[in-house]
Amino acid sequence: MGPFVISDSLQKLSNSRAGISVLIALWVIIQIVAFVHFGVRHGVDSERYIQVAQSITVGNWPKGTDIFYTSYCLLIAGFQLLGLAPSWIVLLQLVLSAVSIIGIYATVKSISTNNLVPWMACLLYVMWFKFQQWNLIVYTDSLFTSMVILSVWVVITADSRLKYAIALAMIVFTTFIRPTGIGFLLAISFFLLYDKLIQIRSKYFTRLAILFLFLVLGGIIINVVLKDFIHSFLLSYSNAEIIYPKISLGILPPDDLIIPGDHYEPLLQLLLFAIYNPIYMIKISVMKGVLFFGHVKPYYSVFHNLLVALYLFPIYGFAISGVKQISEKRIVLFMITFVGFNFLMVSITSENWDGRFLLAILPWVFILAAFGITQWLQKKRTLAGPNDINK
Repeated sequence: MGPFVISDSLQKLSNSRAGISVLIALWVIIQIVAFVHFGVRHGVDSERYIQVAQSITVGNWPKGTDIFYTSYCLLIAGFQLLGLAPSWIVLLQLVLSAVSIIGIYATVKSISTNNLVPWMACLLYVMWFKFQQWNLIVYTDSLFTSMVILSVWVVITADSRLKYAIALAMIVFTTFIRPTGIGFLLAISFFLLYDKLIQIRSKYFTRLAILFLFLVLGGIIINVVLKDFIHSFLLSYSNAEIIYPKISLGILPPDDLIIPGDHYEPLLQLLLFAIYNPIYMIKISVMKGVLFFGHVKPYYSVFHNLLVALYLFPIYGFAISGVKQISEKRIVLFMITFVGFNFLMVSITSENWDGRFLLAILPWVFILAAFGITQWLQKKRTLAGPNDINK
């Protein structure tokens, strides 16, 4: 079956109700398989969320690093007040995961008139089984990923005061699901700022000043967030931790490692560490970044790593080519900012044992890849031109 036949068949499928039925059927089947195989699970962090939620039910608001998990803990507290077990949040995660597919489709549909692009983005999202299993775990990752998708969808389609108010509420809620919500806040702010900058395109210095001010404010926010995390960051550096917990992959810190004093502001401590130990910082950051995007691990089986590589690596290639296919540059700016922030956070902290930090950015990679795949398929067709995907 050649590219022409494949492209034509997929195009027809994406334009029909059968295409939607295929996505629904695949999602349901994968959820059933995941439930049968894994069941509803708790992890180490689950107990933390449950304890914070219990404190909320008696009037104690989260403090310290727990603040960055406030939204998730509030939901668990709500279930507790209803007399339900914390595991009931899994049902909400499943529902929002399903709705997020609609969010992806609608978001992509708003920037492409070719139905194959949103359909392909949803297909890639649904078929990534390693994401779907997190719907069944009492962890923040599934909810955060779904809420980022839904928030962007609402922001893009907002056309009234009520919808703008809903969008604002969703942005705030999503920001406090997990610490990387700060990255989402920055990315969606860039998205909203882009329109303002375009409106004053004739005033170059005004645009530059606004962007500079925004970056300064972003730095201040990141500095505040780092206050509760900087000591654990520096400790992981001193132990050459590449994968959490305490896996260094044979890398040793240099004998002359310099750790900046805690009298510096957290962000400055981080910058000074990189300045004092440039080669070491580059080495461990690059390795963390490669493991983050590669999603392969030395303790996974060869078969597991091979499946991951065969699925994700081509998608990354298509995603890169897909960037230039989108004329809606503000959504591209959001994607690049959000993906870049999460990559940076892993590079300066640690890659997680199960690689779950990758989950939140993959839907946006899949969207970019959908543009790239559609473009590639249409280039292979003798009767279709490269501009048919209508950026």
